[in-house]
Amino acid sequence: MDAPPLPVCSSLDASNSVCWDLSSDGFDGGPHGASASAFASGAESFVQFSTDLFQSAPRGGRASLVSTLAPVDSRSALFSIGARVGWRKVRFSSSLYIEEWPANGAGNLGTLSFSDDGGISKTLELKVEFGRVRVLEQIAEASGPSRTVSLFDFSSRIPTKEWVRLALEVELDRDRIVRATLDGNEMGRGESSGFPRLPEHKIFGSIGIVGNMGLIASVLVDDLALEQLP
Repeated sequence: MDAPPLPVCSSLDASNSVCWDLSSDGFDGGPHGASASAFASGAESFVQFSTDLFQSAPRGGRASLVSTLAPVDSRSALFSIGARVGWRKVRFSSSLYIEEWPANGAGNLGTLSFSDDGGISKTLELKVEFGRVRVLEQIAEASGPSRTVSLFDFSSRIPTKEWVRLALEVELDRDRIVRATLDGNEMGRGESSGFPRLPEHKIFGSIGIVGNMGLIASVLVDDLALEQLP
């Protein structure tokens, strides 16, 4: 009889990864300058720790936006993990359970961002609309306006009411490939812009839901991880 698989965080090499299984409320500091947190902003935006639905005991996290008439441009409910490292090939992944797809508008399911101390940033966004997911890239520089380009659409929808493992992989050098997978199966890929080679830069991965005042959605997350890939 095969042994059960290890929990995600226990299966990773701590020398080249940062992982948060949501058993703690978050952390700040440690190997790789790691940090993790849950936050909500805007009217009727919530993050909660869930003991009824999770992938790694004893709990996961729920991010939700509920109906509001408050005149707000953007609301967010996110779980985030970060590191300050020099990694050039990175995977951000999270277990994801979609309770309710965004209704009444388009939303953002998560981001993976790179930034330096001089005002340069590169952010990959998982844009969702009517159940379809598109990967966008936003580049910002201190000396000029930001620009956003569409890289690719997911080849199929993310299922609801079941746990999946969602991942974004980015290579900052050579082919500069961005790749998305769901349970290890490729959902799409595209070519991104470059990013300055520095001894260290900040990397943040966020998963949850972001949207406007009309958006209604609820997702559960667990086992957020940032990994350096070979």
